[in-house]
Amino acid sequence: MSIILVLVCSSHSTTAHADREVTEILFNDDQTSGDTTLLSDSAFRRKERKDRDADGLRRLLLGSLGGTTAEMETVQNAGMVFFNDPEGICLYGRRPSQWYSEGFRVPGRTLIEACVDPTAERIARAARDTLTADETPELIVDLFAGSGNLMLHMGQAFQRPVLGIEKDRNVAQLTARNLSLHGTSPSCLRHTDWVHYFTAPCPVQGPCLFVVAPPWQGAFSFERGLDLRRTNPPVLAVLDTIAARSEASRNVAVVQTPLHSDVDAESLRELEAHHRVLHAQPGCLIIDVLGRAPDRHPGAGGEAVLPAMPGPRPRSAS
Repeated sequence: MSIILVLVCSSHSTTAHADREVTEILFNDDQTSGDTTLLSDSAFRRKERKDRDADGLRRLLLGSLGGTTAEMETVQNAGMVFFNDPEGICLYGRRPSQWYSEGFRVPGRTLIEACVDPTAERIARAARDTLTADETPELIVDLFAGSGNLMLHMGQAFQRPVLGIEKDRNVAQLTARNLSLHGTSPSCLRHTDWVHYFTAPCPVQGPCLFVVAPPWQGAFSFERGLDLRRTNPPVLAVLDTIAARSEASRNVAVVQTPLHSDVDAESLRELEAHHRVLHAQPGCLIIDVLGRAPDRHPGAGGEAVLPAMPGPRPRSAS
């Protein structure tokens, strides 16, 4: 059987202090003049300085701010550092000023881990264009849903039902609320570990598409790129589990990769030794998962429920 995979609260005073830390990352201490000035557009184009600031903010948002609901100032500062635009963290078809004013909320870690609208659209389009009509999925399962944004774009691209799996309780609660605000049933999200899906999978008779974007954490830096062996869990372990345990007639998935950094070459060669890359572009790998691998991830049971179709198409963030 051939399987295809696309690899794609603290107190107010503590939050205020952390927000000041985020703001300070937007400033640079010029060693030659001794002046501290706001980073200009030209400074953002200087790769070493930008990478240093971005890595520092990543550590902060994955650390002390990771579980705290992000304030608007934090969202805008993250947009400046990562996209050179305070309105850069576009989610659910909305710019930050829109989604925040409408009541959408995300924890700090989601500002790092979420797949923003322009990237999600490109990944979803690549998956749709790569797969043949016979490979069109009956169901889309995002094993590491996070904000659910990439899952929604995949569902809209294929016009198929979606199901998100999210282990973190705080992230799952905020995402369920955001899905409701977006017009998507919260039943599209399960709060459980990714491997538990395979103990009680949805009753899919045809193809199934898996979105695979496990937390990068220490697997990624702007200098080294993404090491597929060091994600949590490793990407190859996820592919092996899908190969061994998926009950769909054919399986498709999307592994998310960096847009502006490389994938570690050795980790990619290790993946290609077991599976076939059908398509690669900045942001994702589309992979044919070959054979059946040993079962390395036993899990507990759960109830399988076929989820609803995604809600309204995310609005353009233009």
